[in-house]
Amino acid sequence: MSLLKILFIYAHLIATCFALASVLTFDFKVVKNLSKTVSNSDVTLLHITTKTVGLALVVLWLTGIASFYINYLETPAFLYNPKIWIKIIIVTLLTLNGMVIHFVVLPKFVVGKQFFTNTILTQFKLLILGVISTTSWLYIAFLGIARSWSYTVAPDLLFAVYIKLLLLAYLVALLVRNRALRSYEIHHRLHLS
Repeated sequence: MSLLKILFIYAHLIATCFALASVLTFDFKVVKNLSKTVSNSDVTLLHITTKTVGLALVVLWLTGIASFYINYLETPAFLYNPKIWIKIIIVTLLTLNGMVIHFVVLPKFVVGKQFFTNTILTQFKLLILGVISTTSWLYIAFLGIARSWSYTVAPDLLFAVYIKLLLLAYLVALLVRNRALRSYEIHHRLHLS
C-alpha cells in the first residue's frame, strides 16, 4: 500500500471521527434539553456542528474519490465490492441531508424557541433529519472498519441493515420525543397554574 493511499485513508478516518463526534455531541445535548427552550449555546453548538460536518463531508468526498481511484488502479475488481457502493449511496444521502439541515433546521433553531412549539409535522421532519444524520454517520463508520464485509456481504443485505437501523433509530427518537413531551406538558401546566 502506497504512502499516499495511507494518507488518504487516514484523512478519511479523521474526517469521519470529527463528524461523528460533532453529531453525537449535538444529539446528546438536544436529547438532554428537548423539553427546554433553545439557548445561545445550543445555537452556537449547532452552527459549529454544521460547519464541522460540512467540512468533514468535503474531506470525505475528496479523500474517498482519491482512495477510490487509487484502489481502482491497483485492483480493478475493487469496483465489484458492494460495500463501497453502499458507502457512496449513504454519503450522498448524508450530503443531501446536511443541505436540508442547513436550509430547514438552522432557520427553525432560534434562541428562546422550544421544540414542541413547532407543528407535529415539523417535529417529525426534524426527528427524521436527525435520525438520518446520526444513523448514517454511525453506519458509515462501521462499514469503514468492517473489512470482513468487503466482497462477502450482498448489497441488498448491507442496505437492509441500514434501513432497519434507520427505523430502529426513528422509533427510539419517537420514544425520546414522547418522554420529553410529557415533561414539557407537566412543566407547562405547572407554569399556567
